[in-house]
Amino acid sequence: MYLLIPLIPLLALLLTVMPLYAGLAYPGFTGHINTPSAYVTQEGQLDAMVNNQHEYRFGNAVDGRNTLFSIGLFPHVELGGRHAVGYPKVKGSSGYADWYTHNDLSGNLKIHLPLNFRYLPDLAIGMQDFGGLAAHFSSRYLVASLQYSGFTLSAGYRSSDLIAPGAFAAARWR
Repeated sequence: MYLLIPLIPLLALLLTVMPLYAGLAYPGFTGHINTPSAYVTQEGQLDAMVNNQHEYRFGNAVDGRNTLFSIGLFPHVELGGRHAVGYPKVKGSSGYADWYTHNDLSGNLKIHLPLNFRYLPDLAIGMQDFGGLAAHFSSRYLVASLQYSGFTLSAGYRSSDLIAPGAFAAARWR
């Protein structure tokens, strides 16, 4: 029991921060911070975000900017885009070098499978960073999400050469 006491402030912080990121996640799809959920942007709705999440794939970048959007094209279909920029510190320079930046322009697609079964999770399949020349964030995933009494649980599997492949999970409370 005493081992759990130091975790109480961390748990309180997560429970207050998580609802802020319940819609558009940092990579540009609907989800939880960096993890997709099975839900999609509503038809006709546009969500946009600018953040400064540091992308470790950009190596020696010391600063970054992500501009992203997600739009509900049709019922159960979400299309998104992301422009990620990393500004590295050039060796021997005291500032940024505009000519030496890391860029990635990517598209995201998620399709919610309209299976309406009571007490079973929603399912979605998605692709991140499809097309383009530099696929820094390329992945394919299957995700299931279940809502119960204010909690949303999402779990799935991602295949990718560049982003941590395998199982993932996230939880949210509102």
